[in-house]
This record gives sequence, structure tokens and C-alpha cells, in this order.
Amino acid sequence: MYDTLKQAINSIQLMDDSDWGIVLPMFKYREIKKRGYLLKEGQICKNIDFIVEGCARIYANYDGKDVTCQFFFENGFLNEISSFVTQTPAVFSIGAIENCKLLSISKIDIDKLYEHNMNTIKLGRKIMEQVAIFAINRNVEINTLTAKDRYLRLIEERPKVMSRVPLHMIASYIGITPEALSRIRKEITTDM
Repeated sequence: MYDTLKQAINSIQLMDDSDWGIVLPMFKYREIKKRGYLLKEGQICKNIDFIVEGCARIYANYDGKDVTCQFFFENGFLNEISSFVTQTPAVFSIGAIENCKLLSISKIDIDKLYEHNMNTIKLGRKIMEQVAIFAINRNVEINTLTAKDRYLRLIEERPKVMSRVPLHMIASYIGITPEALSRIRKEITTDM
């Protein structure tokens, strides 16, 4: 389990052997059952989670409707970044779509790591850069692509979403109703 975490971190920023002796013990194992919460709207996000096994999503509730912002799978990090950085109540919730096995590191420990050495500072910076790039790309996608094109891009770039996430959550992510998604899926099948 920790080998997977090490690979994921090294893919972002190479760490020295001496760093691992400090970093790995800070990650604590936890499990969240399907339909459980890693974080509820209004709570303060105190962890960064690494998904060892399972699938989760970040979403907000607007006027009684869930709006999915992102899906996360194995070997991915997730948290509610705004709440985590500012230590203010979260606007978004993080829910488990499947049973999740996680390795979690607290904000307190992250702050300690930043004081440790340059590699951990670089790791934090690179993760923040990835978050910013994703947010920009997602904003462009929502504002420039049709719902059908957003769906086709999702199929192409993230095929595991299609087999592991309920269709109503996929529709929410694309920004349409489940009925509209059904029409798009029929249209795509007819075109093939």
C-alpha cells in the first residue's frame, strides 16, 4: 500500500530515501464505506487523502441538486483544496462512490513537511499547480464544449468513470440531466 503511495509521490516529485522515513509515517490508514463521507459541506478539510482502493467524488449541492465537480480513483490524491488551505468550512462535500481505502495526511503534518526540506516544498507546489491547471481546463471545457463533446471527452480521457460511476453522477459532472445524457448516449450509439 505504501509502495503505491511512494510511486504516486515520486511521479510528481522525486524524494530522497531520507525523506521517506519522515513522510510515510505521517500517512494514516482509514476506510470509508460506499455512500459515506470523507468530508461534508460545512466541515473544515483537515486532510489530503490518497486513494489506495475505491472511487470518490467532490460535489456541491445547489438548490437541492448535487453538482459533481470531479471523480477520483486509485492512486489519486483528493481533498477540498479551498477549505484545506484556508481552514474554513468546506463549500463542497467528498463522498465515497465505492468502498474506499485511504492513506491520509493531516494539514498539521503537511505544514511540518514543508519545513523539512526543499523536496517537500516542491511536491506541495507541484500538486497546487496541477489543481490550478485542472480548474482552468475544467472551466474552459464547461464554457466552450457542448454536452455531447464533454461526454465524449470524458469517455476518451477517463474510461473507468463509465464503468464505476452511476450515470446520474456522470450527467451531473457534464452539467446536464440524466434524461439528456440518455439522449446523448442513444445518439452516439446510433452514429456508430
